[in-house]
Amino acid sequence: MTFDRLLESGSLRLIQSGDTRVLEASGPPVPGFPGPLEGVEVHVALGFYDANDPLHAWDVAEWVDVVYVPENPDLGLWAGGAPLVDISCDVVSVAISAGRDQPLDRFRAGTATVELDDPDGAFSPWRYATDADRFAGVRPGIDLYVWVVAGGDTYPRFRGIVDSIVDEWPEQSAEEGTPHRVTFHAIDAFAALAAFNGLEVPPIGAGELTGARVGRIVANAGLDVATDIDAGTITVQATTLASAALEEAGLTTDTERGALFVDRAGTLVFRDRNGLLTNDAYTTVQATIGDDPTDGGPCYSRIALASDASKIRNQVTVSRAGGSVATAQDLTSQALYGTRTYRRLDLIHTSDADSPTIANEYLTTYAYAANRVESLTVELVANQDHVPPMLGLDVLHLIEVRRRAEGFEVVAKLQIQAFAERITSDAWTIELQTFAALPSNIFRVARWTDAVTIPEIEDQWDSGLWGY
Repeated sequence: MTFDRLLESGSLRLIQSGDTRVLEASGPPVPGFPGPLEGVEVHVALGFYDANDPLHAWDVAEWVDVVYVPENPDLGLWAGGAPLVDISCDVVSVAISAGRDQPLDRFRAGTATVELDDPDGAFSPWRYATDADRFAGVRPGIDLYVWVVAGGDTYPRFRGIVDSIVDEWPEQSAEEGTPHRVTFHAIDAFAALAAFNGLEVPPIGAGELTGARVGRIVANAGLDVATDIDAGTITVQATTLASAALEEAGLTTDTERGALFVDRAGTLVFRDRNGLLTNDAYTTVQATIGDDPTDGGPCYSRIALASDASKIRNQVTVSRAGGSVATAQDLTSQALYGTRTYRRLDLIHTSDADSPTIANEYLTTYAYAANRVESLTVELVANQDHVPPMLGLDVLHLIEVRRRAEGFEVVAKLQIQAFAERITSDAWTIELQTFAALPSNIFRVARWTDAVTIPEIEDQWDSGLWGY
């Protein structure tokens, strides 16, 4: 295999091949955070220089300098970012979250919060606060990685940039040996897009596909992350690139009815309409989660079934900026729930012919969105035989959920909209927020046929409605 870039540091190396970045071990292995699952290692790494490195202002990454490395023949070459320091042994807890509220919404920035036990202050940015010239140690702006090793396989959990560091003392005492905790909070690549507001240029890009537009926005923002960008299916109007980069990328994605998010490995992903319909992870069930081990998958510890009208939209009006309005409505839904409107008049497609298609997709998704599986929680400690499939899940993946209750049973194919994962030394929970993958057939619901009510038949499930 030919690698475009190889960064080695201690026990880790970050390899980039094309648009893919992978963390691999190099040198002696570092033991992972002692989580609650036997044989499963949780790793956390920070990208920074330690106290012995002679680096000061501007050395956020290492430039090979003759002053520091006189024998190095690669004078003037960029040596890459700061080395990754595995801090897993000091981790107290890890919490990661990402996603959106519902289909066709924009994804939020993913976040990670890592709490460390730091008795000697090694991970506090205050350690060198008096050194006015030192900028290369622990500070906001450094990389943070979280990954899991299970059964010989590596499962990325998060990659992002630290945006805040908080020192805390659980016991308020100045005595030596007082417990000291440092909490790192990090945001994924969306943070860089949100922070960049471009300078206005003459209008460019008229008629380009949405994928090309997203790529243009990312390049203009100077975002240095791996990307996976679909071509797009809709042409868009010209841009001056003067808007906030994340807002403009979001508007482009809204026009496509696609998805823009950062995956578990830190890759910025843009999925167009075709990509959402052809990716196996989005169209084939990746895990079956039920309330009985005989279902063949993990069991949830909590599930929330909702039935309300808050998500329903049954009159949808759409237009492109400067274009004609198209309205789609569902009269049956309006009769059931009343008229519930949704308007979007700022999209940037080039042809009015696309507006009815966009309006109808919103209508199809939300006209009957009353019954929903809002969320479910899986405790990995209680499902140790099903750890790999749970660790493999990400946003947009398709799952099947089953629920048995007195008087009815439910089975639904659901798309993951968001997740929240928390790991401590004795617990590991994954909460999934979901939405129906097929809005027109949200549930297959079964009734229990009671012989008291219908004496001519035996008690049984109504197999005409129910069945896996």
